[in-house]
Amino acid sequence: MAPVDELGLAAAVGKRWTGQPLHAFDLSTLGGGRIVVREAAAGETLRTLDGGRIAVSLLPMRAAQALSRVEPYGLFVIVALLALGVLDNIMDPLLRFGEWALQTLIGL
Repeated sequence: MAPVDELGLAAAVGKRWTGQPLHAFDLSTLGGGRIVVREAAAGETLRTLDGGRIAVSLLPMRAAQALSRVEPYGLFVIVALLALGVLDNIMDPLLRFGEWALQTLIGL
């Protein structure tokens, strides 16, 4: 895949030279005419260009990216885990602990 213009070519050469991806921007096409670079706040959700979301600081970046790819299928995954009985093994101890906590600690 060939770069579209000189800016893309410069970014490709820079990546080859440094081994790191470079992000080139055409300032005239940016809204507001400026680029702001900052660290994401804990718990902030980033929207990706493909419409996905990445939760920042909750998971390591690779795990967050993997989760963002699976997220649209979450309901189907949960239904499959319920059908296979996998969630019973996870939820049963949690529910038993919740019942114990209510009875012991709160007296309900």
